[in-house]
Amino acid sequence: MDLCSKVFSWLPLATLIGEKIFVCHGGISDRTDLERLRTVRRHQFSSVLKPTHVSLDDHQPPSMEVLQEWEQIIDLLWSDPQPQLGKIFNKYRGGGCCFGPDITKLILEKYDWDLIIRSHECKFEGYEYTHDDKVLTIFSVSSYYASSSNLGAYVKIDVNLKPRIIQFDAPKTRMTVRVGVNEDEATQDLQRKIYSQREELLVEFKRLDQKSQGKIHVQEWTVVMEKVLQMKLPWYLLRPKLVVQDENGFILYETLFEGYRIDSMLPQLNDNGLSETIYRNKDALYTVFRIIDKDCSGFISKEEFEEACRVLNNFNDQEDTPNSSISDLAKALDINKDGKIDFNEFLEAFRLVNHSIEEQSKSSMSVNG
Repeated sequence: MDLCSKVFSWLPLATLIGEKIFVCHGGISDRTDLERLRTVRRHQFSSVLKPTHVSLDDHQPPSMEVLQEWEQIIDLLWSDPQPQLGKIFNKYRGGGCCFGPDITKLILEKYDWDLIIRSHECKFEGYEYTHDDKVLTIFSVSSYYASSSNLGAYVKIDVNLKPRIIQFDAPKTRMTVRVGVNEDEATQDLQRKIYSQREELLVEFKRLDQKSQGKIHVQEWTVVMEKVLQMKLPWYLLRPKLVVQDENGFILYETLFEGYRIDSMLPQLNDNGLSETIYRNKDALYTVFRIIDKDCSGFISKEEFEEACRVLNNFNDQEDTPNSSISDLAKALDINKDGKIDFNEFLEAFRLVNHSIEEQSKSSMSVNG
């Protein structure tokens, strides 16, 4: 716990997006001082109860400098907006203040900011604008008090610094259900990792399967899994969830991929092999994209995307993707034909689908229907 507190004490207290949007947990006050916040010795405040480097045993009050830093931090973490003008002590929290629209206007004008984004309060819709839409409260936990008591929300800031709010409702589950869900999600993540390296795994499996029988020894299988995936997992214990064994205990290695395929939300990519190529290289392509997307907007031009794919080709041990296919892919991903590609949507467009589960689901629905 002490280590967690120490790590937490190095996290930033607030952030500034594009020099226009101020983001903090609680809020501001009329004494919020950006220059002082930039020089606060953050690591000395792992708790707002008192600075960790100040002892109360000697009955000496903290220095004025420490008190001023402390005030800045408490205001950021504990303050709430109020509809009334002015500022009052936040009795409900026991620290910070309740600040009015005039205080917001004062600070925004002082630093030439457009918006303050904060959290700290549960909102029925998951968000709320106050102070002439200059303060945005975002609360990212749905069903906070009880099931369906409130929506959750988060905000995405576009390249023009315009906020877009996304609401959601994640129903609460029992602990036993949550554990099961987490285990299933971990297995699905592992399957995605396995499928992304299918070609490399098959090469190793077939090298050991000299008689081309489609099976290898369990120990050989575990060695290949650890070697190719570079993951030291209890593969022997995981095998029932991943593969089928024959009556003699040999691993039928192709069942590792059985029932799975890459589905793209772009139908034109499902028939020409591009889906698997893209899925296999998602991580590398994502890295190249982030290098190109210098303003972190989440968008790149069609031409930049094509160049990223060509760069990827240079480091790809598999057969190169033809330039014509890359151009076709770029055109397909530019859904609204504005010359830009939303890369996050692109990454989410390629899913590993277990068709055996899909078929079971369809059968169940037809029986119940």
